[in-house]
Amino acid sequence: MIFSSLSINLLGLAVVSTKVAAVPYDEYILTPNPRTLVPASVYNVNGSVTSSEALTAIGGSGSASFGPSSAVTYDFKKNIAGIVSFNIGSIDGDGDQFIGISFTESSLWINENGCDATGDAGIDEALWFPVMSGGYYKAETQHQRDGTSVLTDGAKRDRLVWPGDIAISGPSVFVSTNDMITIKNSLDSLLVLQNSSGALPYAGIPFTTVLNTWSFTYHLHSLIDIHDYYLFTGDLEYLQQHWGQFKLGMNFSLGFIDETKMANLPKDNPDWLRVGMGGHNIEANSILYYTLNLGTKLSKVLNDLAAMASWSAKLYRDNDSLPLTTLHPQDGNAWAIFSGLVDSPSRALQVSDSLAARWNQYGAPAPECGGNVVSPFVSVFEIQAHYLAGRADRAVKMIKFMWGDFMLDDPRMTNSTFIEGYSTDGTLHYAPYANDPRVSHAHGWSTGPTSALTFHGAGLMVTSGAGKTWSVAPNLGG
Repeated sequence: MIFSSLSINLLGLAVVSTKVAAVPYDEYILTPNPRTLVPASVYNVNGSVTSSEALTAIGGSGSASFGPSSAVTYDFKKNIAGIVSFNIGSIDGDGDQFIGISFTESSLWINENGCDATGDAGIDEALWFPVMSGGYYKAETQHQRDGTSVLTDGAKRDRLVWPGDIAISGPSVFVSTNDMITIKNSLDSLLVLQNSSGALPYAGIPFTTVLNTWSFTYHLHSLIDIHDYYLFTGDLEYLQQHWGQFKLGMNFSLGFIDETKMANLPKDNPDWLRVGMGGHNIEANSILYYTLNLGTKLSKVLNDLAAMASWSAKLYRDNDSLPLTTLHPQDGNAWAIFSGLVDSPSRALQVSDSLAARWNQYGAPAPECGGNVVSPFVSVFEIQAHYLAGRADRAVKMIKFMWGDFMLDDPRMTNSTFIEGYSTDGTLHYAPYANDPRVSHAHGWSTGPTSALTFHGAGLMVTSGAGKTWSVAPNLGG
């Protein structure tokens, strides 16, 4: 069988087709000039294949011939997405013939018979094309989300809208592509699922139709996401339209506060796949405190004096009453600083010292995940905590060795996107998952340095809707 081309046609908006010569840091600009990508190189060949490089960017014109049960692994040098297409020049032999296309985000899971997994077992099917004659072949596509764009968690996997992920990926979008209509669509898909009690969903459809699961922290993340959308866009009409839902959701959260003036959560309440969420949890209470502060700011925008008075009365800084355990979670300690719950500079510095003391060469551990886990999601809040504690040098160091040296440059990674989670020993095992190939290597919740470097490093922070006011306070630290 003779191939004359293999390409990926990019989905989405058109990109700039020219590039200025000698742009500083040009190697970090990953946006491709053409919308049709071809492989950069041949990674591996199995079986009888001739002229495999003819289908690459350096191969020029020509064709590649594939014998029976043969395979070529092509490397695009970055994580890519789009519609697969190829041209068949001619075929030899009788009987049914097929071409299979498989895909992996990591070199660890190259398999000619399937794609890296999206579930807890096995591998996913390759995309098989019955080939009957020479010609042009293109993968079928499926459209969902009612024809709208939404911000999902992982490119290859469940593609659900998760409010916790948007707490990180939303600001990343704002400071990079500014595609705020996608954030709005994502919020709409969550708000439509709010029930009469005020509870907002753990994730979007179809997750809620399969599992009846609710998360206190992700409920709060939805409220935070609404605040951030207004802050970044100044869309007052949207805020007014959904203000009743915001208040209902906020007041539902306050119903968990007990006589200690802290939220008392149900045992094993879901979160970002950490374990032991429940009771007077420090992370959950820090997020609640943070959300209350954001709610009071929005109530001032809308001149809702009743909401402002009610929520202000619930604010607390009762740090000493936080329960003592043998576990010192990364998420709770980072959030205690990020939320402003720790209001003493010396105490914030102590927390920063303790968090940094636990680093190893691969990253910052998250012991609350029930294993030797590094969570880029939680580590983003730690980065911001170091900035706020006055240790910008630590924030920059953490970004350099964890995101730069490991998550970008390790040969098992994509050199372009960021992994969902991994182990403290550097293996690409994420404790919550039984099947290592399931781990996403293009996860929006791992993009936090994009906004952290803008907001805290460069010190450019929007302080009112649509940037009517700004805070400019550079804190480079590196």
